[in-house]
Amino acid sequence: MLEQGFISVSDSCYGMPTFMVAKKDGIHQIVQDFRELNKYTVKDVIPLPDIKQAIKGLGDKILFLKFDVCKGYNNIQIVPEDRWKTGFKTHRGLFKFNVMPFGLYNAPGTFARGLGEDV
Repeated sequence: MLEQGFISVSDSCYGMPTFMVAKKDGIHQIVQDFRELNKYTVKDVIPLPDIKQAIKGLGDKILFLKFDVCKGYNNIQIVPEDRWKTGFKTHRGLFKFNVMPFGLYNAPGTFARGLGEDV
């Protein structure tokens, strides 16, 4: 993640615990425990779109775009002044996220809101 630019070295005095979780396929996934940060996060929820309204809104359109959102969170930059909040500790040091990680309370709403913006 460091080589891809998703994270960077942090000098913050703040860091969430990090651990590994084994997935069904045997690969280990790194997980940050953002529960403490989420306790103090101002909740910013966005409702899921109504599928019937979305389909109705298409009307007689014949051209559609398809977005691959598999790595979508990694496309949402965190503003530099808020990156320290995503600090996490590993055996290799303290790091912070440059892009939206999974586990933050407002990540789904931020991601869904980004999908509705003009590109």
